[in-house]
Amino acid sequence: MARKKGKQLNWGVERRYEFIEFRLFWQGRINRGDLMDAFGVSTQQASLDLNAYIEQAKRNLVYDKSLRTYLRGKHFKPKYLKPDAEEYFAQLRAVDQGLVTQVRQNPPKFA
Repeated sequence: MARKKGKQLNWGVERRYEFIEFRLFWQGRINRGDLMDAFGVSTQQASLDLNAYIEQAKRNLVYDKSLRTYLRGKHFKPKYLKPDAEEYFAQLRAVDQGLVTQVRQNPPKFA
């Protein structure tokens, strides 16, 4: 995790922010359902997390009304994630081997 400066967050919130950045970096999109599926949080908590993240990193994502999802912004710069291709490919391999289930993903569209 590449946490820089600012108010100390609890571990769970930091993990969800890191997940938001992971999805934006690797897949180009994130929505409430992604947070709900990955962390078992309510719709309300997923919305709160996304809105709080937006307050900290306004340029990292934009909302696409037609897709009803947030897309990676042109000026995306992770605050909580240190992107690691090896880790990402390990996760893809785990999906391929059936160790984890694959979440339906659409090709990323960049804002």
